[in-house]
Amino acid sequence: MDSFLKVIDLGLQATVYAKFQTTMGITSLTNDTALWPKALALRKIAEKRGAVTMEFINVWRVLTAPDPRRSRTAVAVDGIPLQYTSAEKLVITNTQAVAVNLDYNIWFWSKDKDKLNAIAQECMFWKYNNPVVSINYDGTYPLDFFLHLGEVIDESPLEGAYDRGTYFVIRVPLTLEGWLLQDISIPTVKTIVISIYDREQTLDTLVAQETINFEP
Repeated sequence: MDSFLKVIDLGLQATVYAKFQTTMGITSLTNDTALWPKALALRKIAEKRGAVTMEFINVWRVLTAPDPRRSRTAVAVDGIPLQYTSAEKLVITNTQAVAVNLDYNIWFWSKDKDKLNAIAQECMFWKYNNPVVSINYDGTYPLDFFLHLGEVIDESPLEGAYDRGTYFVIRVPLTLEGWLLQDISIPTVKTIVISIYDREQTLDTLVAQETINFEP
């Protein structure tokens, strides 16, 4: 089973692809984007495509940190009850949640500088147009994680242009305000037995007993 961190990584990768695919002129989430750092991205994309070509995006998470501003001890320790695991309702799934800030770098690669200028402009306006990563947890529960975009940084390797050819790279750092989720299974209470004893007797004497059955 994939960690929820990986689910968020893949969700951000898909969100960035959907947002910028038209401007970048790319057509495949699998072949035109990568979850790798800059140093390895060019080779990984070339291995996917079978050739060294430009126009692609790579995403890499650089920091995973708890967010004390949004921390909720109850949901982290006890979890939130979601659903029963079977028709008999003997076990219920509790989902624990920890607030985190995830820092990413996104690199855009192209031979066309004007194309990257257009990407930079889209990034400047994106924060005013609902920048979120939307994920359905367990295929049922919708979650929106907000994105905070930073500055656009030029990292074009132009000093090697005469050896490797001319291409351009920009980096956009961003922070994702998210939650890490994990499930725990807890048995349900279906019967409570209340027993009343008389402690004044030589031996504890059972005075009354009541059985209460619950239907979860």
